[in-house]
Amino acid sequence: MKQIVNKKIDKQIIKPFSFDFILSEDALCLIEIIASAKSWWQNLKFSRAFFKDDDIFLYLDGQELTTSKNKKQDSRAVWNGNDLGGLKKTLLIVTSLKKGQHVISLKPDRSPYLRSISVIKIEEARIVYTPADNNPAQKSEGRPWLSCIILDQFVTKLSISAKTAKSRGDDDDIKLLINGEIQKNENNKSHQDWFWCGKVQNGEEKTFSKDIDSKNKQLNLDLYSDNTPYLFKIEIGVKTEKVKKVPTVNDPFWTENFKDDTEQIILARAIFGEGRSLPDNGRIAIAWSIRNRVEDNRWPNNYHDVILQKSQFSAFRESDPNWEYVKNPFYKTDPKQLEAWKRCYEIAGLVISGEIKDSTGGVNHYFSDYIDYPDWTKSKNAEFIMKIKNTLFYNLKKEVGDGFIEIKYLVILLAAIVLLSIGFFLIKDYFSQNTKPLYNNELEEKFYHLYINPQTSEIEKIIFKENGEIAGVKQITKNNYLKSHLILFANEGPMFGYYQNLHELGYIYDGDEGKDEYYNNYVSLMIDRGDGSEPFAVYRGDVHTSNWEWEDGEHVKIYLGCGTHCLYYYIININNLEIKEKGHVYTDDNTD
Repeated sequence: MKQIVNKKIDKQIIKPFSFDFILSEDALCLIEIIASAKSWWQNLKFSRAFFKDDDIFLYLDGQELTTSKNKKQDSRAVWNGNDLGGLKKTLLIVTSLKKGQHVISLKPDRSPYLRSISVIKIEEARIVYTPADNNPAQKSEGRPWLSCIILDQFVTKLSISAKTAKSRGDDDDIKLLINGEIQKNENNKSHQDWFWCGKVQNGEEKTFSKDIDSKNKQLNLDLYSDNTPYLFKIEIGVKTEKVKKVPTVNDPFWTENFKDDTEQIILARAIFGEGRSLPDNGRIAIAWSIRNRVEDNRWPNNYHDVILQKSQFSAFRESDPNWEYVKNPFYKTDPKQLEAWKRCYEIAGLVISGEIKDSTGGVNHYFSDYIDYPDWTKSKNAEFIMKIKNTLFYNLKKEVGDGFIEIKYLVILLAAIVLLSIGFFLIKDYFSQNTKPLYNNELEEKFYHLYINPQTSEIEKIIFKENGEIAGVKQITKNNYLKSHLILFANEGPMFGYYQNLHELGYIYDGDEGKDEYYNNYVSLMIDRGDGSEPFAVYRGDVHTSNWEWEDGEHVKIYLGCGTHCLYYYIININNLEIKEKGHVYTDDNTD
């Protein structure tokens, strides 16, 4: 074993703390970190905080480490003040690391105390750890004393030697957990959950030994101390293997398997490949659009599967010009590109850890303004949030409803699909058997349904007889302009309205001026009174135009995006086109 780093820190940490070290070659390493954290009562007593304990969250090369299986944030802290009560806890990490720079990051909550960090290179197939500090344990009653996280190693055997003494008051005891499972004391009469029991051992050394003979992505050991037990040593047998390359910020070259990336590296690749030319707020928005998917049950629950999902992020397609930058952020040795890569990596870590909060309004989709609007933007649940340079960000919200309500809507949806399918075949049959025009103007239009034909983007009307049979289909519009947001005024008469793009389908703008004209004159709201007269425009707007609705039979309300959680609105009289009212609407962060 060779000492690489042995650093006494001995200071309170109140903001994120990073510790860098460099390896001259690939190595199996043992990292030791000793820190302490105070309980909420200790902080309250000394006026440090109100009902808040100290916590420390741990990251190695951007990857969060914890021995807890609980997904709640506070439970994932490696040092938890309410458990420790101001006492020291030792953490050991056994892991294979690649040659180059590595970063240990500690994220504090309140004001815990960091005592020391050491890094040891393991040169044999057996790791022997003998604690020099925090031994014997500080006097306490059943609290976490030492944890060991073994990452991606084939462990052959585990051995722990310690002693516990009997006393007039509270005896020394040690509890051992392996992957959360308590290792029982063979003495059934006393302290079954405490493998080392002072009452039984009375100061004699006792060794726990177990054959593991398996490789685990993560193997966790936890020692809990009662009173002041003493630890002689921990021995871990490992089968040494060739160290698998793990890309880092300074050595990010693709291994031909993105699963070798840490979460921070894979997210940094996505930000860099998709938006390295954007300012920081654009890069952050891209990062949050991915994290919002990770936290949404419509997508996978981890960064790798979200980012690598087929046909989602264009930079990860081999045919995309950004693919080379994704594989190798050092593809071009331009100093600005290298600086952008390191900034993307930094942003990825801050978004994953939550140090950069989501200020985007829950974005989960985006696209560049020089491509056609994707189909999902036509959904009623697609809310335009903001535009940063050439990138438009949207929140594609969930369908409202849960539980039995969702089942009800699912049944309704399935029934609608069946009816539409029947209708489709009836219409097809009607077309195939009749050479006359599809619609007979002499039929009375009492029962009908208006819809936008998804293939032609034209508004059509299906007319039904009183017995429910289809009488015919009538085409209402025929002008080759994209239409959306068809809304009937249901309370009186046959009036309806719809958005109509101001440029014909297939229109291609020319140059920057053409692009500006295209997006500044984007859409109009058309009203059809249903009395045979031509539909007319009551509003024209730019790309920020959002939804609209009927206020009454004479007024419509039109919404425009004006920033995160902000909509601007106009209420317009459809008879004289005068603006009756205008103002802002601020939406809730938690709106779905």
